[in-house]
Amino acid sequence: MERRWIAAIGLFLAAFALYVHGAYPSVSAGDSGEFIAASHTLGIPHAPGFPAYVVLAKSAQRAIPWGNIGYRSNLFSAVCGALAVLLLYFLTLHLSETPVLAACAAGVFMLSAAHRVNAQASEVFALNALFCAAVLWAAFSDRWLLAALFMGWGLGNHQTILFLLPALGVAYLAKPTGERAPVPPIILSALTGLSVYAFLYVRAGGSPALNGGNPDTLERLWRVLTRADYGTLTLALGDAPERTWVSTGRQLWRFTQGLSDQVTWFGVLAGAVGIAVGLRKRSAPAVILAIAFLCIGPGFFVLGNLPFDPQSTGVLERFYIVPTLCWTLLAALGVQFVFQSRPWAAAAALLLPVALLSAQAGAAGFRGDFRAYAYGRNNLCTLPPRALFLMDGGDDTFYTLAYLRWVENRRPDVRLHDRGGVVYPGFYGTDFRQLTRDEKESRRQQVERAALASGQALYYSTMNEKILPDVKLAQEGILYRAAPHARAGPGLWDLYDLRGVAPWNASSLKIVRDYRTRALLPFYPYQRSVQAAGAMDWESAIGFAAAAHAAGPDVVWLIPNLVLHGHLWAQTHFQAGRFDAAERIYRGVTRWDPASSSAWSNLGAIEERRQRLDSAIALYQKAIALDPSSEAAHYNLAVAYWKQSDWPRVIETFSRVLALNPNNTAARNYLTQARARAGR
Repeated sequence: MERRWIAAIGLFLAAFALYVHGAYPSVSAGDSGEFIAASHTLGIPHAPGFPAYVVLAKSAQRAIPWGNIGYRSNLFSAVCGALAVLLLYFLTLHLSETPVLAACAAGVFMLSAAHRVNAQASEVFALNALFCAAVLWAAFSDRWLLAALFMGWGLGNHQTILFLLPALGVAYLAKPTGERAPVPPIILSALTGLSVYAFLYVRAGGSPALNGGNPDTLERLWRVLTRADYGTLTLALGDAPERTWVSTGRQLWRFTQGLSDQVTWFGVLAGAVGIAVGLRKRSAPAVILAIAFLCIGPGFFVLGNLPFDPQSTGVLERFYIVPTLCWTLLAALGVQFVFQSRPWAAAAALLLPVALLSAQAGAAGFRGDFRAYAYGRNNLCTLPPRALFLMDGGDDTFYTLAYLRWVENRRPDVRLHDRGGVVYPGFYGTDFRQLTRDEKESRRQQVERAALASGQALYYSTMNEKILPDVKLAQEGILYRAAPHARAGPGLWDLYDLRGVAPWNASSLKIVRDYRTRALLPFYPYQRSVQAAGAMDWESAIGFAAAAHAAGPDVVWLIPNLVLHGHLWAQTHFQAGRFDAAERIYRGVTRWDPASSSAWSNLGAIEERRQRLDSAIALYQKAIALDPSSEAAHYNLAVAYWKQSDWPRVIETFSRVLALNPNNTAARNYLTQARARAGR
């Protein structure tokens, strides 16, 4: 057997062993539960439906003879990830004709964080990397019918593969006219692969358990294909930043930093050399790969234009995989250009990022991580028999329960519904998705009140204690129960599986790399702190709130909720004259959100009550510096100056209050008195 084949087999086995060793044992956070359940039941996940993944993952679930269904799906991702590494090896070998260099390039991609993580969970991105690598390999090998077929199949898995089309067009046109494959067979081959989307139309007619978008008509199929309900070019929900040269520059810098996490800064430099030297030498492979990289990498990030927050950064990590694949090929060409007559030196140059990435890979992995799975189980164990469970947002709740219900067949007595009517439709009527926002809320209240009046045990997964106006919610563990005269439910915390969750497990105090898991874990201590505050157990409330912040200091949903509750708790103590307790909570709020102007202003009010006017004034000024439009901070500052009889500053500050709110009668009266006193 040739050495290159021995190296290829060794790379595949090494990659597969690495991914299997760190694979999740079951469902993971995010969309994993949905993909496993959809594959197991041949259902339809959220738009655009991912039919290629569903069909192939179902085949893998049936072919793999051991492990639970979730683990089998994770092994399918490991196979796809290892095959993508193998194809990158053959691609580099085709372009460089240097087996050692090709092996080192494959090692860089194998160890890159985004590809490694997604090859260890039930996600579509390892398969997407495989399809993209297959398309590039077929195109560089001049197998255009095969490239078109892989492109069509790949579109049935993840639509970002479309960003490779400009590079493929350049590669096709670079061939002499007489050597080009005819276009009609290429189009026919692509349509053959794309026909996998017919699966959605056929399965929707059978009303599967998961039926995202219900594409049983051509109109609804088109809406699913184009992701119309999400926004066709929208990556995630939320407000996008204004498109300016500055924001575009920030997007590009964010992408560059993320790329360095995948290939190290040395790898970034090597890829830049590959582009620069390739363009100077007019190397067709370098030009084609550069176009592919620019379109599916920086171009995609700029087009997506996600906000600059940790949640968006967490969403974007999976989209580094294919750009990393292209960049690794460019890096291999770059070091080959530099060490053209010394292939071993070129290979040695790529060993540096391999060594650096190996250290990260050794400490990574999700073996034994049952936290998402346990979260779903904890929800179910909170619910009494035949409960009606309404989920108010949260992919982890939707999809872990989809996995538990339709894969493991747990708690069939419980009725599951989401208040958006997307994952578990039908509860609010067949026309619910077509209603306006106000009409939807009216329909929700009408249907939920009717369910409550019928005597059903109605439970919510929510952080909004006023989700059903005029109906009191009683907290039971991590959930809420609605009842006209509800009282706090039984303590369920001793029943929950809290392995790997702070503060119950000290080993979980380190920050989790995966944002989706990091966003899930603080939910437990947050809910526990709210429950403790409801029981007036302030020490526990503050302690658990601090633990929630320690577990997820950058979690987008957590900070505003902690700040809101912190203000409510501190206000309770302040009004009761317990200034030390109020100060402690407000100090916590300033740690959670250092830019909270109202927290600094309220700390100033506490100091003022203690007759520490200089300290109070400094705190009011800090609050104003953070929010110059804060009427309350200006007013409090003016009162503090009044107590010091500093009439010029009193006049100046009350004038600012009136500039902010001309209808502030108290400020106007005090200003009149201050001017009179200043005159005397």
